[in-house]
Amino acid sequence: MIDLKKVFPRLKETYPDDAPVMLELQEGKNITLSQEDSPVMKPFADNLTISYAIDKGTHYEFIPNRDLSDELTIDMMHDAAMENMIDEIADNIQAHGDPADVLMITNGGNYEAAMLIWDGIWPQIESIVGGELYAAVPARDVLYVAPKSNSQAIERLSELIKELFDTPNAQGLMVRHIYQRGENGWEVVVTA
Repeated sequence: MIDLKKVFPRLKETYPDDAPVMLELQEGKNITLSQEDSPVMKPFADNLTISYAIDKGTHYEFIPNRDLSDELTIDMMHDAAMENMIDEIADNIQAHGDPADVLMITNGGNYEAAMLIWDGIWPQIESIVGGELYAAVPARDVLYVAPKSNSQAIERLSELIKELFDTPNAQGLMVRHIYQRGENGWEVVVTA
């Protein structure tokens, strides 16, 4: 039985819909997972999906589809994971940078990208930057925002994304997209 108090959301780059999940191991070896053994995933935005993991203290263990049932649905898991994440990071959120240019939003290093999922935080961040914004999650531990009112916002975010992707041995890279909030959630504006 899964302890829902230890389940957290993880924002991940999307795997192609028609391909099984493949894990790359050392020495060029791969393992292909069955649907049952693949992580539970919920579509989120272009090239991003939400997966769910149990916090084991020193690492996260993804929850496989085989653990879903009538007693544990993806919606139940999602609600618990969001509540756990919010409880974990609410007192640790900080904004670094210039609200008129680019801010990096941090919360301790584990859930920066996953903050994109938290609808309730965005009105507060919009109030800091003075209105609508663009957001980028180029890595698990990176969340950039820039105000749409800044005519250089997309260019500045693109520079930061490219710099991160060009960094040798960069860890946890995700997507090069710059997103904006629309009626249907986060939408890609441009890819850096």
